[in-house]
Amino acid sequence: MYGTILCFDDSTEKQIDWIWSQLAEANISFYHIEKNGKKKRPHVTLADYGELNLDAFKDKFLSFFSKRTSFALDFSTLGCFSSAGTLFLAPVMTEDLWRLHMDYHRFFGEFCDIENSYYLPGKWVPHCTLANHLPHKDFLKAFDFIARDFKPIKAQLSEVVLIKIEYNNGEAVGSTPIIHYRF
Repeated sequence: MYGTILCFDDSTEKQIDWIWSQLAEANISFYHIEKNGKKKRPHVTLADYGELNLDAFKDKFLSFFSKRTSFALDFSTLGCFSSAGTLFLAPVMTEDLWRLHMDYHRFFGEFCDIENSYYLPGKWVPHCTLANHLPHKDFLKAFDFIARDFKPIKAQLSEVVLIKIEYNNGEAVGSTPIIHYRF
């Protein structure tokens, strides 16, 4: 499985890393550490794929993003997917973010192989995950913990990355960057 992720400037990454570390210190969530021990990078997922022809995809990927510029994101909302025990930061849906998502999916439509993907136009809820798969008690504790001192985060997109998600016995255990484009 693969994902296209939007990454942020250093300042934003440090702010989100701090939230992750506070949740870990409180023994609530260790989302920021992959099962293989590597540290995750804060991001917003733009698309996902089951399989990819990497040679064909790479040229299109670099061509598409070379015509784009970085833009700001305002993470002003703390949100949740309560049925999945997931807490996240949600960016304001700006024209730039909406247009990038729509243009991306039009341009890369031939690679779409997950029919019910949450990242398709009309289904996508852009977000940066803070914690997930929390039992209800920990979910409430995490929400309270984050909401208590939450301040909106002004982010700048710095990079887009295609990652390959690694699995062990059907469970995602890590990811490897495959293609990078720095704005």
